Amino acid sequence: MQDFLSHAIRQFPVGITSAFAYGSGVFQQNNNKPAKDNMIDLIFIVDNPALWHKMNLERHPEHYSFIKNFGPKFLAKMQTDYGASVYFNTLVNFEDRVIKYGVIAQDNLIDDLRNWKTLYVSGRLHKPVLISEEFLTEPLKSEYYGNLASAVNVSLLMLPEKFHEIDLYMAITSLSYTGDFRMTFGEDKYKVSNIVVPNRKEFSSLYKPTLNDSKSLQFNNSLWIQDVSPQGRLRLLKSLPSNLQEKFRLFANIKTFDESDSNCRILTEDSKRCELLVKKSVASIVRSSSITQSIKGILTAGVSKSVLYSLAKVRKMLKSIVK
Repeated sequence: MQDFLSHAIRQFPVGITSAFAYGSGVFQQNNNKPAKDNMIDLIFIVDNPALWHKMNLERHPEHYSFIKNFGPKFLAKMQTDYGASVYFNTLVNFEDRVIKYGVIAQDNLIDDLRNWKTLYVSGRLHKPVLISEEFLTEPLKSEYYGNLASAVNVSLLMLPEKFHEIDLYMAITSLSYTGDFRMTFGEDKYKVSNIVVPNRKEFSSLYKPTLNDSKSLQFNNSLWIQDVSPQGRLRLLKSLPSNLQEKFRLFANIKTFDESDSNCRILTEDSKRCELLVKKSVASIVRSSSITQSIKGILTAGVSKSVLYSLAKVRKMLKSIVK
């Protein structure tokens, strides 16, 4: 797959600063076809969306829907200004596989990794992905690992004092689906466990450095133990990505994360309320981006491809229900 990713990048215009492959076409999932038979999902990170789309239209015009007729500047504006700042071309025949590739500007990706503006691409990067090593740039690398640390800290606020490692991975994976309207209809109801269980080793490898560096955790007798004191909870709240902090303070009706604030102090002493508010805050971000990105996807994919893609999702959902 690493060779496939490197080869795929070279079939597209220059200007891709980094790229990664993800999903059931790369990592085997339970209740799914073998990975080699699934569509491969790709994300291309570019510096100049308008220029990149201009070159890609010249090379691969068949990848685009009817809106290609509006030109590369329109495509770039559609990409950056709406939804989750990603432009997808889906159900693209690529040699002997089918791919879907999204294009995102590096600035937009860094914003999402650092602040969880949409949790759309940053949420995909909470799970194991295949990153093109020769294209991974230093600014992205530090933000990438910061995003993993944020995923751990947010998940700790939703976990008990003692938990198994797989419980953490389930909590992390669920973040980007919390509030996603597609989980109500259109997605496999066992999607989170189907991702985590067969890829536990990959999750462990991905998160081991972050877990070992955490000041809130210690490992004992096959269990992770976290600091659930009000001070420990406050420390985690202060570490939240800025957009998530803003949502949390709004729902909690507090102005700042400060022990001198009586409302904040009371909140950190109530673990259940804290957990519910974190989930509500995450859901509000995911819900907004999933709806707007899905609407945009109908335009960027075209009606026929959107129907085919949606039917494939529904089939997976029905299969999980029958199971």
